[in-house]
Amino acid sequence: MLDALRGFLDSPDHPHTPSLRIDAARWNDFCLDLDVAVTDFNYEATWSVWTIRCEGVREFQLLQRFGESLEVHESTHAAVRQHTDPWRALFFKGKPRDVPGLIGQLRLVHERLAEDYIPFDRYLNVECPLIELLSGGDGKLAEGPRFIVEEYAEVLRRGSIAVSLGNEQPARTWNGAEWSSADGPLSMVTMGSNFVVAQNFSDQRKDGLSNRGHG
Repeated sequence: MLDALRGFLDSPDHPHTPSLRIDAARWNDFCLDLDVAVTDFNYEATWSVWTIRCEGVREFQLLQRFGESLEVHESTHAAVRQHTDPWRALFFKGKPRDVPGLIGQLRLVHERLAEDYIPFDRYLNVECPLIELLSGGDGKLAEGPRFIVEEYAEVLRRGSIAVSLGNEQPARTWNGAEWSSADGPLSMVTMGSNFVVAQNFSDQRKDGLSNRGHG
């Protein structure tokens, strides 16, 4: 995946570690195309220009033009796995002794699983504020990917809260308007804080520059 671009980035011919600059992002026939320049560490001298085509996009985040590296993540990464894991609903019964403390533990577990890739409230019950839901002592806490929901359940159990998990349902993904059945496999490409989760990635070099001679 992206072998040509990754090979260029890893070339020993570079005078120092290359950087990346996103010059454009556009939708083309349901694909996301990213025009990416490989540059020096100041993002000024352009060594090569590429287009990364992302097909079957499930999620993306483009926050900045610049990135120090390009990485490919396979299906085990949380940002990818959330779109392919079976779903479960999590119900609880019992009032926590320390509601803010329990919410803090849920946040810590979520951050350990997902880092900054998945918002904390994405799979929580949003019908009422979390502190009110837990203080009520009974209800549905969350519904989402199994690997996240089951970790939430363990936090509640450690807090002496009774939990029940619904039957597994097929994986779902957000298509921009509604939740729908997910198609896999998926992977993710990151460039700094930018990322794209998609079914397929391909690269095409757009310049005629040699791999050598950039000083």
